[in-house]
Amino acid sequence: MTWEKGTQTFECEGCSTVWRAEYINLPVREKGRFECKDCGTLVIRWNGGVDYSNFQRVDTNEA
Repeated sequence: MTWEKGTQTFECEGCSTVWRAEYINLPVREKGRFECKDCGTLVIRWNGGVDYSNFQRVDTNEA
């Protein structure tokens, strides 16, 4: 069985930092949260058949 995986971006509502995370859809419920490493604001909380990991800051100045 293969599960869908990829990347998704999120913008922090507190400081507008953009974060990219890897995700994988799972056949079981997964629970977690990510808080902005710059300002501490909750960026995303999940509780379902998806898991996020490897959050990396996105350089919004890239051409």
